[in-house]
Amino acid sequence: MKNNLVLSLMFVMSLSACNSTMDSVTDSLKNAKDRVMNNKSTKTIEPMSDLTIHPALAAQDPLLAAYGTSAILLFTAQEIWLDAMGDAEGAAQLKAERTALENGAVIDSDAIERHKKISERTSGLIKKAADKEVTLNDEGRKKFLTGWVPYIAGLVLTDKVVDRVEQYSKDVADEWTIANSVDKGRKSLVLATLLKSSPSYLKTHYNTGKLIIDYSNDQGLEVPKEANNVMKDIEL
Repeated sequence: MKNNLVLSLMFVMSLSACNSTMDSVTDSLKNAKDRVMNNKSTKTIEPMSDLTIHPALAAQDPLLAAYGTSAILLFTAQEIWLDAMGDAEGAAQLKAERTALENGAVIDSDAIERHKKISERTSGLIKKAADKEVTLNDEGRKKFLTGWVPYIAGLVLTDKVVDRVEQYSKDVADEWTIANSVDKGRKSLVLATLLKSSPSYLKTHYNTGKLIIDYSNDQGLEVPKEANNVMKDIEL
């Protein structure tokens, strides 16, 4: 512990000496000492209370849980659409992933990468089904329309996660202490994966929405105005 303290103090001094007065150096040294000796965080992370989180994911990191919740919503919508369009196998694969999340599956880097691939594959399946130009029957039309509610909610939540992940990742890194270093280190790695993949993940689901709007128009199905508004509001 003593050696760690000395190293931390030397590091802060080397940074501060470049462009700070002796008073600011002294303050930095004192803050570093307090942080190392008392395991106190110097950063307050912005609350995530406005983000929707599925109860099964509530014990996980709030931003990752919100991301997982958005995946549940989007996969639910696409499961409904694929089933209505006649792709039962594609719908079943989405259901399996959705069910795992609803049962509290851990949101880690592997899960994030898997969700990205599933989303890309699903978009392709929807396009393939739409290209067949098969007219939906009455039951299929009714089922298809129910996909809009979870899709709109999921796309809005995904957009919020993408907007926050960069700053949140920095905040988590700044909250490091000796006591939480292992947990924060693991979380930072997962957040780095989310930061890297989330923009393309959002774009994939956005493009899937455009496919569904085109398909709905071809089928003579009503597209909720909320869906069009959300698509216009999202900046890719």
